[in-house]
Amino acid sequence: MTSPPRSRLRLGPRGWTAVNYASAAAIVVLGALGGASHGIGQALLVGAAAVLAVVQLVAQQRRERAAKSIADETRTVTVNAASNAFAPLLGLLVKLAEARTETARRLIRAQVTRSVAYAASYAIGPDLGVRSCVFLLADGGRELRWSGVHAGRPDEPHSVFTAGTVRGDLALAMIADDGVAFCADTEAAPPPGWAEGHPHTYRTFLAVPVRAAGRAWGMLTVDSLTAGDLDPGRDRPILVVLAHILAVSRASADADADDPPSRTPRR
Repeated sequence: MTSPPRSRLRLGPRGWTAVNYASAAAIVVLGALGGASHGIGQALLVGAAAVLAVVQLVAQQRRERAAKSIADETRTVTVNAASNAFAPLLGLLVKLAEARTETARRLIRAQVTRSVAYAASYAIGPDLGVRSCVFLLADGGRELRWSGVHAGRPDEPHSVFTAGTVRGDLALAMIADDGVAFCADTEAAPPPGWAEGHPHTYRTFLAVPVRAAGRAWGMLTVDSLTAGDLDPGRDRPILVVLAHILAVSRASADADADDPPSRTPRR
């Protein structure tokens, strides 16, 4: 006896709009539940809700890409692997909320940073020459330095963004204004100050601030060797949510005297 075929859910643009609203509602609900707790615990609950939004965004993005003549088996593997890239973040945020010592929180924050970088590189370009990097504010907020964490392409970043230089001032202003930095093609239309420092191998980049509740810690970037690999309309939402998760994790350092956040008020 054969079983009736299972129906498959097919969502058009309106359907995905409804899912987006449902995800936003879930974030509001979880945020309200977080109001029952205080401080770090509340922030981490909202951060966990943000992870749910990322998973939904990645699933939607993967389905859209899969429509471009990708085999069903490959499509399934890609979507499942993308979901696995985000799964550890939920567990790490819970562990961070439960951590009782400064040492434990520091170790978990380092894990969150690595997981965010991996999720960014995988969600945006698992099959492309994409690299994601985490830069942190230093020198009282006057400089952006590579944190030592990157994922995707193996080459390490060498850029340092310093106040008083064209690139440094633009990057710091982007963070202060909670903006975005995007270049579609660094050869066809290089951004201001591109010639400063060492030569760059990548052709396109996207960067967003790592900030929450008016405080900033740095920026999360993705870049690729091929112009056209990145699309801010498609990729920015995922990068923004991941950057927020990273900011939430670093907010737990507020109570740790040896790791204060940098303050960069919006202008």
